[in-house]
Amino acid sequence: MIKVEQAITDGQESTGIASLDVDNDKKRVRINFHTKLGDKTCYLKLTFDKEGLEYMSKILELILAEENENE
Repeated sequence: MIKVEQAITDGQESTGIASLDVDNDKKRVRINFHTKLGDKTCYLKLTFDKEGLEYMSKILELILAEENENE
């Protein structure tokens, strides 16, 4: 499972601060991102459980394999 807890945006592009939290007890990884867009603060919190991490790992393997073929 890959869970998006909250995401708010008004279509603007921005950079912000991201943090990575690894919880070995609950076997999950959480990526927290927040940024300021005008007068709004936007938060994005992604939580990956074991199944979600395995899924993302497979996607990354495919992307890397494709990049290696293109080199």
